[in-house]
Amino acid sequence: MYILILSLQKGTHSIYFFFFFFIYIYIYIYPSGNIHLGNYIGCLHPIINVEATKKCSNNLSNKNESVIKLNKIILIADLHCLTKLSNIYSLKDKVIDSVKIIISLIIDMYKKKQSYVDVYINNVKLEDILQLIENKEPNKSNHNNENNNNNNLYEQIASHTSQFHNHIKTDNLGGDMNCVEFPSQECHNHKNKPIKQKHYFYIFKQSDIKLHTSLYYLINSFTSINMLNSHIHIKMGGHNKSVALFSYPSLMLADILLYKPTYLIIGQDQIKNMEIMKKLCRKINYHFSNVAKLPKIFFSKFYSEVMNLDGHKKMSKNHLLHHDKETSKIIYLLDNKKTIENKIKKSKTDNYNILIYGQEDRKEINNLINIFFFFYYHQIKNKKYINRTCNNNENDNNENQNISKLSYIYDEHQLFINNQRTHNYLNDFTNNPNFSHYKQNNINPHFNQNIINKILHSYNNNYSKFKYDLSQLIYNHFITTKIYYNSFNTRHDLIHSILQNGKKCVHRRASQMYKVKHKDIITYYITYFYFFLT
Repeated sequence: MYILILSLQKGTHSIYFFFFFFIYIYIYIYPSGNIHLGNYIGCLHPIINVEATKKCSNNLSNKNESVIKLNKIILIADLHCLTKLSNIYSLKDKVIDSVKIIISLIIDMYKKKQSYVDVYINNVKLEDILQLIENKEPNKSNHNNENNNNNNLYEQIASHTSQFHNHIKTDNLGGDMNCVEFPSQECHNHKNKPIKQKHYFYIFKQSDIKLHTSLYYLINSFTSINMLNSHIHIKMGGHNKSVALFSYPSLMLADILLYKPTYLIIGQDQIKNMEIMKKLCRKINYHFSNVAKLPKIFFSKFYSEVMNLDGHKKMSKNHLLHHDKETSKIIYLLDNKKTIENKIKKSKTDNYNILIYGQEDRKEINNLINIFFFFYYHQIKNKKYINRTCNNNENDNNENQNISKLSYIYDEHQLFINNQRTHNYLNDFTNNPNFSHYKQNNINPHFNQNIINKILHSYNNNYSKFKYDLSQLIYNHFITTKIYYNSFNTRHDLIHSILQNGKKCVHRRASQMYKVKHKDIITYYITYFYFFLT
């Protein structure tokens, strides 16, 4: 999974004459169908919840007519799924399910922040889409007619709004990442009042933009087999590897170059692929000056791999497709309450019976604590959760003590050692002598272990209570998402229309980026063969 933070731009809007900041964010999501916690924490949550800060509005010259605009590009990477032929038969349904979950997560975010955030999906205002999906369920006799009417209405709305919204801008004027607020640093306290802003989500399938494969083919001309042999998917791919799997980094690079990003957010599993892409860029730039430019690496503060519930393997279902017993180690966003409770209850810990974070050789409990504090950070200040937990444990002094201590954390930034971010964080992190120690033991280097262990101390080393609270945090976090996901079950035509509209929105940007690179590469080959023949 990787997220691209594209250029921060400043300009004027041709219709309303407002001053805008344009912040482009790009995400790559593997359409696995039922999305799990690893996908969500490492990939989807950051892009959906990223916000603009006051520093953006302070840089605007006209304070009275300022608008902060964030463009968030979400690519459904269906072509990457074709590295295994077994994925072909279920790919269409998985793409639809993935988009349904993503849109449901966006709606959940909007419901929480609609007082200061306006949301558009493929240039259609989310409120208009909500009017389509929040209608009463149609009668069976009118089921098809109702779906057709909703689909036609969406197309009319999309056609109307396209007259008022520009396609994604193609200029890249650079920018300051301090203007962007990532989820681990959201400003919801009274001192930092959120600013008005608009979030434009562009959701589309990778296969709908044919230029991905065109640029991918050109990049393969600069790629050697020896170079590709070193990437992580080949080492873990087993026997009978496909050419598509070998050239996985080439397609990744094509995805990046087509949208000219400035910043890139990746998981730890993609660091090796980034090294291959750097080599490819150097090779391309040897022939063409600055044609292939990779973005700077940027990480969120929850940067640590989410492991399976055994704490030893990255949370992923790709290698578990034929092992049903192993799926109990993965928590999916759509799991029901009982399923989540059972999975967490059976999750692996250790024999120390001491609930403490950051110790060596305790990667299992460290992993559970990482997951706990992600959801704690985003939900523990919800009074409904605190009150409900207290009411359910009135006679349990230890549990009440725990809840009271959790509520004492009035500033969420206390959970972190350092709230400053650097664009060179990849080098700072990987060159850190303790890097292998953090990775091997599932320790997040950003966490303030003193504060975290004070909170954990209130459980009196009671693992069962800790696991129960963790399961409730996870379940409560996705209640709204599940409600809206279920509302899409009878509206697949609406999802198809949204994807088609997304294709129209991003095609212009991809086309202009491709023309520049394609022209330079073709010119090189013509020149090369001219001198070769003469």
